Amino acid sequence: RYRPLRLADGSGLKAPNADLRYASIPGGHDLVFVHAYEPHWRGEEFVESVLSVAEKLGVRRYCLLGATYGRTPHTRPIGVSGRATEESVQAYLDAAGVRASGYGGPTTIMVMASELASERGMEMMHLLVQLPPYIRVEEDIRGQEALLRSLDGLYGFNLNMDSLVQQGDRQYQELNR
Repeated sequence: RYRPLRLADGSGLKAPNADLRYASIPGGHDLVFVHAYEPHWRGEEFVESVLSVAEKLGVRRYCLLGATYGRTPHTRPIGVSGRATEESVQAYLDAAGVRASGYGGPTTIMVMASELASERGMEMMHLLVQLPPYIRVEEDIRGQEALLRSLDGLYGFNLNMDSLVQQGDRQYQELNR
């Protein structure tokens, strides 16, 4: 179940476009989701609010999930890049074919948040799907599938993605036209 989350002390995220939710999954894991658009101003304040909420909730692993435009055409499988500070998670990512990113240029404020989370003692993981750069759709369903497959293998969600695969096929068939 995926539900809105409010902290008892009234604190929360300092951003008008951020949504905080949580879910409990089998195996004793609880997940906290922050869905946010990259802030255009006061980014440091936003990052601090995300990390403050994470600390109050006792978050052990900060995971940046997202998408960026890569070099893969839509006719090939969507790639995933990422890294982790925990060795066993990094070993899984390596075995799953998640590519390490060698990018050294400007990044997002959310990458800064994950680096600061690591400095505060939280494990850190990035997973970014590499979307075809010439396709501009509101939601890239194959990208969602690639990200969910990586998470499913790592956390053992046992997701049934048949419907998502069919939707992704239809979306890309439409793009072919």
